[in-house]
Order: sequence, then C-alpha cells, then structure tokens
Amino acid sequence: MFCPKCGASNDAAAAFCMACGDVMPLPADSSQTAQEKINEPGGLDAYYKAVLGPKNQEYYLRQFARFDADGKVSANWHWPGFFITFYWMLYRKMWLYALCYFLLPYLFFGLIGLMTGLSDHPADPSIGLAYLLYFLGIFILLPMYANAIYYKHCRKKILSARGATADMQKQMEKLSSKGGVSNIVFVLFILALVWILAVLAAVAIPAYQSYTSRAHTTQSFEQGGGAAGSPSIFDKRI
Repeated sequence: MFCPKCGASNDAAAAFCMACGDVMPLPADSSQTAQEKINEPGGLDAYYKAVLGPKNQEYYLRQFARFDADGKVSANWHWPGFFITFYWMLYRKMWLYALCYFLLPYLFFGLIGLMTGLSDHPADPSIGLAYLLYFLGIFILLPMYANAIYYKHCRKKILSARGATADMQKQMEKLSSKGGVSNIVFVLFILALVWILAVLAAVAIPAYQSYTSRAHTTQSFEQGGGAAGSPSIFDKRI
C-alpha cells in the first residue's frame, strides 16, 4: 500500500505511513482494518492519550484532532510557547527541541558578532534584518506553531512505538513512559531560583559591607574632627 501523501510503500495493515507519519487510507476490500481500529477506543485517540499523559490532555487532543481533520498543521497561538518556551519544551519532554532552543541564542549572537567584525559598516542593514528575523521567529512564529511542533513530536513517538512492537499494550506502555510530562522543569526552576538568589547575595552582601564600612569611616572622621575643633580645657582657662 502506498501513502497518498508522500507515495512511500507501507504494509497493507499499516495505520500510519512509516515515512511521513500520515494516517493511511482504509483498504476497499477490508471490513475492519487498522484504519478502522485506530478510530475505536483503542485506536488513534488512545495513542494520543498515551503519549500526551493526563496533563492538559483535552486541550492537545482538540488541537491534534483539528490537524488530523485538516490533513496538515496550522498556526494558532500558544501562550506557554511564548512566555516559558524552554521550560514548556522540557515539561513536554521535547529534549532535542529544548536543546536547540537553548543553544540558538549563543549561535545567533556569535554569528552576529562575526558578521559585525567582518563588515566594513557597523550599521550594516543585513545585521539589523538578521535581528528582526530572529526575534520574529522566537517571539512570533514559535508560539504560533508550538502546538504543531508538539503534534509532530508526538506523531514521531507513536510511529516509533508502533515500529518497535506489534503488541498494542507494549506500544501504550512505551508511549506512556516516553511521553507525558517531566518534573525536571520544576527542579530546574528551583535551581534557577537558588542561583538567582546566590547572585543577588554575592552582589548585595559586599555592597552592604562596603556601605557600612564607609559609613563607619565617615562617622569616625566626623567625631574626630569635632573633637579636634572644640576648645580644650586649657584654651578655656586662657
């Protein structure tokens, strides 16, 4: 059987295309094939539920159902993808995406620094354009396609589980372990908070000590000056 989307050859009982991940069509001579089964309680919806986990499951199921119905992904705004992109990726176990997102600023600003050094004009328009495209991608396009990225991620997980074993129970177990959410984001948040507090303490404590030292020195100087300027008992007698 050939995939109608990409043309790749697949097994006759395949529910998903092994090349592009699209849902395979129902064979005309089959009364109940894998395509029908994935629409049952133990079918495609069950795969999605297994890989999503219980957290915000209904929201993502609606998004995935819309993508499946349209036959393609589309843009829609995702607030966690805007405010806490890196932590959202970690929370949803998109490790590779999170790593790329973390490294992207270093690569980008390193490239900008190289371009600036090689350019004869510090105000090169191409550098300004690069900044514009970068911030549009990070703060506009990424939140708009965050659901689509997660959808593709989950589909790959489903394909991997189906390719690893024909036992549906084992597939579900693998998806449940590889999918869902991770609590590492909360650990990282606590570590980040501790690090911020440590930095603030490292800056504030020496500054406070310097301030108290200067205040003590100023007070001692004023007291010493006052004593030197006041008339002594001998002066009063004269």
